[in-house]
Amino acid sequence: MCKYYPVESKIHSMNPLAKLISMTLLIFISFSNTTIEFYALLAILTILIILLTNIPIKEYTKHMKIWIPITTFLITINLIFQTPIDHIIRIIIRFTLMLSFFTILTATTKRIQIIKSLEQLLSPLKKFQINTLDLAYEITSNIYFFEDIKREKQRILKSSISRGNEQPEQLKTLFITKKEENLTIIKSKQIINHWNWFDNYMVIMSFTILLILI
Repeated sequence: MCKYYPVESKIHSMNPLAKLISMTLLIFISFSNTTIEFYALLAILTILIILLTNIPIKEYTKHMKIWIPITTFLITINLIFQTPIDHIIRIIIRFTLMLSFFTILTATTKRIQIIKSLEQLLSPLKKFQINTLDLAYEITSNIYFFEDIKREKQRILKSSISRGNEQPEQLKTLFITKKEENLTIIKSKQIINHWNWFDNYMVIMSFTILLILI
């Protein structure tokens, strides 16, 4: 995952819900069993979206280091089970596209916006007495889990070094802000991003590609 990168761009200014729907659909599309030519077109679309974010390419590559160990593992496992090479290539392409769309979403959308958008998307579940804000928070926490651990570790380490301790005991039990406190902050925030023509275009385009594949 990539941390939020604050710059002005067409993707940053999208309505968070429209962005979440578009990226989710594109992730589903990337897992479709289609031709290499279609994957190539989807890769071109991904590059265009990345360019529209106005985020330096090096920022994406820096946060996609996880790609190397996971693809190595996938290739090794599939070679052990004698999976055809073309199938292995498809698996790598699918994973790369999925990781790219996830990274675009998290790099251009603030965490609180993702939570609020998920809450809106899950709103029909309120009819079944399900706390959608709580559910949205849990889903987002799982997405950002390793980023949270890394951030808290760095914070505690800096605090300890400033006091002259090289190996703080706190690192054994990292402090993570209480869920209730975070939810209180989230509830108090109002996310206002007007749905514009570009939001319509991205959602319609994603739905259209999905319908073509179906």
